[in-house]
Amino acid sequence: MGVEPPSAIISNIKIKRTTKIPFANDEYYHIYNRGVDKRNIFKDINDLNRFFQSMKEFNRVEPIG
Repeated sequence: MGVEPPSAIISNIKIKRTTKIPFANDEYYHIYNRGVDKRNIFKDINDLNRFFQSMKEFNRVEPIG
């Protein structure tokens, strides 16, 4: 009936490969976050404070998980 089986559809999809670029020590990087549909990601000051606290906690050389 002209409908392709799922395997044929999946084989035609190209998956974008992300390359991990190492960050250099003693450099500055602009990091930004954006919500879906460009919505604000911080609803109040508590959200913003939680974000900053997480940045401090997760800023480690050794793996977290």
